[in-house]
Amino acid sequence: MDTWTGNGTEKWLPGKSTMLQVLVSIQALILNTNPFYNEPGHEEMSNSPEGLKQSNKYSEHVFIMSLKTMMYTLRRPSKNFEDLVAGHFRVYAHDILASCNAYVGGAQIGSLVKGKPQESKMVTKISPSPTFKADVAKMVNGLISNFTRYGAKDCEKYRSLQ
Repeated sequence: MDTWTGNGTEKWLPGKSTMLQVLVSIQALILNTNPFYNEPGHEEMSNSPEGLKQSNKYSEHVFIMSLKTMMYTLRRPSKNFEDLVAGHFRVYAHDILASCNAYVGGAQIGSLVKGKPQESKMVTKISPSPTFKADVAKMVNGLISNFTRYGAKDCEKYRSLQ
């Protein structure tokens, strides 16, 4: 709360603000190529060498945390959401595993859509760190096992990441 110094309708106003504001904020602040620069105090680092390095590190961390959250959700889906979780990961297992494969292979973090590289708007391309690639590779077997348990087919072809 109160991390943004916006004016008027830009700020959250209890009893007046709407879910639309929340969803638009999430879309604008998080669902973009470089969310690091939307963190308070980081916008001035945009496109500087140190900013690019920190942005890449931030994005790598977010991807690893997303994989860990997937694993947790697969192992312990919320009560009454088991079918939703199973269906979601059956549909997206190959995109997730293809992304892991591409990152382990050196694809630029944040450059993938549905497991395939897209044109990046970053000024300087930064390769994934060796630690990030190793961390992603370590998680693949667990993802495959859990995706398969929930009915995703043909995931075994991604085991060669080790």
